[in-house]
Amino acid sequence: ADAIVVIRSLETLPDFNPVLVHAETLAEGITLTSNERFDVALLDLGLPDSRGIETLRTLHSRAPNLPILVLTGFDDERLRLYPMDEGAVDFLLKGKANPDDLRRAILHTIERSRMMQDTVRSRDQLRKLVKRLQSSLEDERIWVAQEIHDEIEHRLASLKIELLSAQSKLSRNEPELTPLHEHINECVQLVNESIGEIQRISYVIRPRVLDDFGLAGAVREEARLFEQRAGVKVNLDLHDGLDDIPDAIATSAFRILQELLTNVARHAHATSVDVELLQYGSELYLEVRDDGSGVSNDVLESSPALGLLGIAERVRSHHGTLKIDGESGSGTVVTVRMPIRTLQ
Repeated sequence: ADAIVVIRSLETLPDFNPVLVHAETLAEGITLTSNERFDVALLDLGLPDSRGIETLRTLHSRAPNLPILVLTGFDDERLRLYPMDEGAVDFLLKGKANPDDLRRAILHTIERSRMMQDTVRSRDQLRKLVKRLQSSLEDERIWVAQEIHDEIEHRLASLKIELLSAQSKLSRNEPELTPLHEHINECVQLVNESIGEIQRISYVIRPRVLDDFGLAGAVREEARLFEQRAGVKVNLDLHDGLDDIPDAIATSAFRILQELLTNVARHAHATSVDVELLQYGSELYLEVRDDGSGVSNDVLESSPALGLLGIAERVRSHHGTLKIDGESGSGTVVTVRMPIRTLQ
């Protein structure tokens, strides 16, 4: 009866002639939506074979791209909270809407659904772009780090050898040459410092250990350097199988760990950090737990300052999940899960 009322109501509109297909039950509606394409579904939450919000959940799960306009006789304002969570696009009370209201609701549902789908596509395209940019950046870093190592570092090493060779040919028994020996020693020291700085810069750009010894080796080296820099103890729990992780996933995991350790050093006031890294089923699992001051809601809301946006975007680019648990004075736990697969 309700369907007939809706059909007759729409038929009274002079410039609105939709093609209406009526389904008596949810099962019949699911069959129709699986065999035909519809612009919108007008869904009654009280059907013979399904009642309440479960009706909406079921239809949306079977036809996720179908815009749904909920029509119900229950004047329950709480249902207005469900559209985005449960799949409906709009909500209309039966018996309280005239034909013009119904038309506006239908057109609004179709347009809003289109805009939502456009937004999803735009976000997906943006994430793909970010992933390509991250991949290009890592490729560029590899090249720059290799050039620094092969060219600048090698030339400095050659300069050091030449300085020491020249010094060895100078007599040490002639007092007038003492200043020259001292100057050469100063130059050698300067070259040594320059080589050390070049190696540090090269490591920041792209750690060679990540390419030479894999993710586990890179994490161990990063932990060692972090302990030296920050004076914070790092307890590692690295499981077997990490060297088989695809390069793109391994690189992202390493960069995420670097950023998280940086956050610990800058903000946590911690004395120790526990890092667990393992392949868990088809996922890479990373957990970083510190005993510092904890993360409050205010800090999480200012996450751009903590680099968390970059971490979150890396995780999303691999269709992973990021979870941050913290309480002021009780430390922070960051958990990252990323599916392991060859990325196209």
